Amino acid sequence: MTGVQTCALPIWLGLEKFEMLDSVAKKYKIFDQPLFKNPDIFEEEENDEFDKNLVFDGTSRFNIFAGFLNSLGRQIINQGDSNDGEIILALSLDIMPKNNIAHVILAILYSQNKQIEKSKKEATIALRVIEALERREEAQDKF
Repeated sequence: MTGVQTCALPIWLGLEKFEMLDSVAKKYKIFDQPLFKNPDIFEEEENDEFDKNLVFDGTSRFNIFAGFLNSLGRQIINQGDSNDGEIILALSLDIMPKNNIAHVILAILYSQNKQIEKSKKEATIALRVIEALERREEAQDKF
């Protein structure tokens, strides 16, 4: 995989999930997309203490990649391949666990597939992320 190797995904994901991502990347030609033609996106974070568990805000290289995977997963689901779409969204969550967009999409997918318990779990996680964002914003407003 080009580009993504520089951002420590193989270490974070583990070999099995990284190979799954590599397979999906090849199948859907992910790295042929214009987004990945800009190598600056995948430069190392300035803050060595970057935490992948921070709330999804769309600004870090992990957020950008997770957001791309969200869009791709949703597009693939809309084209009728819910299995690949679910895999891609799950990989997005492996990269950015508090990515509430992916949790919401999975909640809807599971609901449509009558997987009610899975749907409730994903919806609950998405709500917790939103609540955490609200608390963070309230704390920042106090300062």
